[in-house]
Amino acid sequence: MSTLARPDRNSRGFTLIEMMAAMMILAFGVTTVFAVFSTGLATEEMASLVRDSARMVTTVRENLHQDGALGEDGGALPEAVQGATLPQYPGLRYDLAFDADPDRPWELIVHMTVRWLRRGSDVSEVYRFPMARGKPLHMRIAEERGSSDER
Repeated sequence: MSTLARPDRNSRGFTLIEMMAAMMILAFGVTTVFAVFSTGLATEEMASLVRDSARMVTTVRENLHQDGALGEDGGALPEAVQGATLPQYPGLRYDLAFDADPDRPWELIVHMTVRWLRRGSDVSEVYRFPMARGKPLHMRIAEERGSSDER
């Protein structure tokens, strides 16, 4: 008499369907975690580029002020700048344009657009700020010293 061992209905273990359901739930969870992680990385990268563009604006603004590049009150507008870069901000380019308000000849409105490439597309941030015209204090002091030395 041959007896085949039949599995007991009360035996412990998982069926194939239970294992597949568990694997599908695990795969769904892992996929969701990776999607959230990659979205977070993309958001952090974009925030970093926007932060760097704001720093670039501050640097350019300080350079314009220090160099006296905005000219004298009521004088001609400075030349527009296209595609300029700064070595401390690789991958970022900027454009500058200037507007004058006839009611306020001592002030210029500077339009600065900072551009960079992100996933093959051109992304930009636009900044607009007023700047006083005229020479910065250190240049005026140097001129005063020069004219007083001539006397």
